This record gives sequence, structure tokens and C-alpha cells, in this order.
Amino acid sequence: MAALGDAGFLDVVSVWLDGQSTSGLTLLGHSMLFWGRAGKGLQFLAGCAVVLDLLDTAKLRAAIDRAEDRYERAKDRGRAAARVQDLAVVREALYDSFFYAVPSGAPGVRPITGIHENPPDHAPPGVDHARLVAFWTEVAAELPGAHRCRRNHREPCMEQRDHARGRIDDFLGRSLPERERVLIARAERAETWNDLLRVGLVMVALAAVFALIVLGLDTAPESRKVLLSVLAAAALLVAVARPGYLLSAARWRTHRGVLRLLAFGVDRTRPFHLLRWLAFVLFVVGFLLDLLAS
Repeated sequence: MAALGDAGFLDVVSVWLDGQSTSGLTLLGHSMLFWGRAGKGLQFLAGCAVVLDLLDTAKLRAAIDRAEDRYERAKDRGRAAARVQDLAVVREALYDSFFYAVPSGAPGVRPITGIHENPPDHAPPGVDHARLVAFWTEVAAELPGAHRCRRNHREPCMEQRDHARGRIDDFLGRSLPERERVLIARAERAETWNDLLRVGLVMVALAAVFALIVLGLDTAPESRKVLLSVLAAAALLVAVARPGYLLSAARWRTHRGVLRLLAFGVDRTRPFHLLRWLAFVLFVVGFLLDLLAS
């Protein structure tokens, strides 16, 4: 029938029902020998379900309880990690409300920095604007005397910046519930990691663009051009966004997903009941593939 080329599933079944060999057929781009071996592998995995009967049920249920506890702790840590990233954004926005930096316009010359003369027009999310204006006015009045420099300078020095950071942390601490005040120190580290991640992602994007140029847009394979273009675009998008927040969210969502499967995918009254059903499905699919390949 279709023994010389790629065939559909029903074609393979029809050839097998006619009592002919399916060895010359290909299904989804792979030979029937491949599908036969895949079927044997699935049957082997299904047979491994017998190991579940060798497990101690009491120890198994204790392991499930520990997994559920780990899931709850992971959920709490995930919330805390997200809150740290939010605090890092608010902290950075408050810092920028005091100091500004503009390019000097000359290559190799550092930007010009200074202290804003007016309070911010709007407050970061979760911060009351009236309280922020009062706080800004108070700290701005402190900055001229918040350093021990022996020379006069127009640009803010490191002592003034550190003073503003300390006052910002105090301001955030008074605005947060007591249990969340310990997250402020972690928010400072999160800002540093965000900056490092942005630099790393920009370097990845530049490396991808450079690779595209070296390979040549006309001579490089289409698949490689698409891969490098997607890599460069994704790296730039994440760098412009909040890389620390995205990575933290991905980390804890993955952790939570794995633990949720372990804690809720295993039935308490009949341990590994769902896995036995999965083993049965694997056995049926594997047997069918092995049978068609014979």
C-alpha cells in the first residue's frame, strides 16, 4: 500500500490488518522499527509500576506529608521572593526621586549627577504620595549637612547617597508590616542582582547579534538565524523588564509545580493510584506500537 513513503496511522493499521509487514513504512518521519522500540520502552516503564507495591505505605504517607509541608514553605518563600522584587523596585524609585544623572555629552566623561529641587509628582505603587512628599522634603533638607567633606561640591557625594539610602530604608520599614521589614536588606541585594542580570543579558544579546554578523545574513542557515534572532530579542526584553523578578517567579513556580504534583498527584487513601493509571496507559500505547511494528 503505502510501503514506500510516509504513511498515516490509519494506513499503518490497514497494512497490518491485511497481514502484511509494516517494516517498510514510516510514521511521522520515523521508521516502524523506531516505533516498535519506542513501544517496548513504554511497556518497560509501565512494568516499573510494580516497584510501587514494594514501598512501605506508612513511610510513603509520611513522605507525602513532608512534601506538602515543603510545598507550603515553598509557597511562602515564593511570596517573599516576589515581595522582595517589589521592594527593590520601590526602593530604586525612591532613590531616583532624590538624585538624577544626565549624560555629559562627551565620550569617556562620567554622567553629571545632582539632587532634585522638587519632590516627585507621583509615588511608587503602595506608597502614599502625601507621605512621600513630606518625607522627601525632610530628607532633602538633611542632605546638605549629611556629609563630612572638606571641600565644597555641587554633585552629591557617597555619604549623602548612603544617608538617603538609610532614610529610604527607614521610611519603607515604617510602611511595612513587622514581619516584612526583614525583607528590606534582601531588596538591596536584589537591586544588585538585577543590575548584574541586566548587564549579562545585554551581553548575551550583543553576542547573538555579533554571531549573526559573523555568520553572514545571506549565507547562514535559516534555522540558525531565527534562533539567534529570538535569543537576542528575548535577552533584550528580559533585560528591559525586571530580570530578577522573572527569574524568581520562574524558580518558585517550578518548585511549587513539582511539589504540587508530588503532594496532590498521589492519593492519600490509595497511594500512587494515579501513577498506576498512567502506567496502564503507557502499557496500552506501547503494546499498540509494538504490535503495529511486528
